[in-house]
Amino acid sequence: MLEKYILEQSQFDWSTILKTWHWLLPAEFTLWFMNRFGGLFIVTNDGSIYLLQMDDGEFNKIANSKDAFSNLIDEDNNANEWLYIPLVDKLVSNDVYLKDGECYGFLKPPVIGGDYVPENVKPISVADYVGYLGSFYEHIKDLPDGTKVEFKITE
Repeated sequence: MLEKYILEQSQFDWSTILKTWHWLLPAEFTLWFMNRFGGLFIVTNDGSIYLLQMDDGEFNKIANSKDAFSNLIDEDNNANEWLYIPLVDKLVSNDVYLKDGECYGFLKPPVIGGDYVPENVKPISVADYVGYLGSFYEHIKDLPDGTKVEFKITE
């Protein structure tokens, strides 16, 4: 089942993509796998599992080990939250598929008011999306909740 909700990540140059996340990630870690929204499941040197989420830029410990993760993913709503199962299923049923090198990306990130609906999602390059969001979240990390954010999109 997990295979339907994760992406192959070995083809990416993660050292380059993750440079924009230097302010949040530990100096050493191993990328374990990636969900279809570019969320990264990371193993730290002590074996703990963290999730770097692209919807809000949070880096949270979710399990003490891979074995603990295997148990926790089946509890409560963890699988749906960590893998976006309902939203991925809606996208696939609407014929929104990913090409090699793509993940689903929020047009307006939920952290600034975007909704978890298919209309707010499009396929996008993993490198562009994950790389951009590291810089974006670094710029807004210290803003108080409710701060108005405006975008200027340039080519």
